[in-house]
Amino acid sequence: MKRRTLGIYLSELDFQSRCALNGFASLEKSYQQMRDNGIKQVRSEEIPTDDFFVHQRVLMDEFFRTIQSILTHASNISRLLWPPRPLRRGLSEEKYRALCNTVRIRGEILRTTLSVPIEHPLADRQARDDLDHFDARIDEWANEPDRNWINLIVGPLNGIQGLPDRDRIRWVDPTTWTVVVWGREYNFKSLAQEIKQLQDSCVRERRSLDEPSV
Repeated sequence: MKRRTLGIYLSELDFQSRCALNGFASLEKSYQQMRDNGIKQVRSEEIPTDDFFVHQRVLMDEFFRTIQSILTHASNISRLLWPPRPLRRGLSEEKYRALCNTVRIRGEILRTTLSVPIEHPLADRQARDDLDHFDARIDEWANEPDRNWINLIVGPLNGIQGLPDRDRIRWVDPTTWTVVVWGREYNFKSLAQEIKQLQDSCVRERRSLDEPSV
């Protein structure tokens, strides 16, 4: 791979990583705003007004929107490092084989350059896929009897006892930053650390590319 091409891929990885990391910062801010808004209401000792609930809902929506944004950027990182099979888009058999080979080699070179093992948390794109295909997941849910719909919850995961994991649609435990999407748990604190480490590696490798060749 040419140095310029490698630099472009690293630049995109750096960008996607920064966006994800900015999302983590926004997520903590959104949670603090929700918490402060609730504490302020309790301390007022007044009956909550419609304005309070509307404001809290806006904060909650932003909180979960940020989670989906983080997972989208994490998925973009994943696709760069562990690329899926490309679409053919009318290419001839020869050109399509060449494209598949280019994509495969690109992933290998990027992982090698950044010292990323083939088995890595960022390789998992299930959470983003579950959110991206939310309509299909609802269809599957609707076709199963006796299912609960527990969605958009912020609080300890043991807050509701006896609940099957699969019925936790979107749930966040801010004490551990465990995010549940359609019953699957993801450690966002660990994810943020992995992305920060990757972003540091991208910056380091881009600087080395900018150094003049001897």
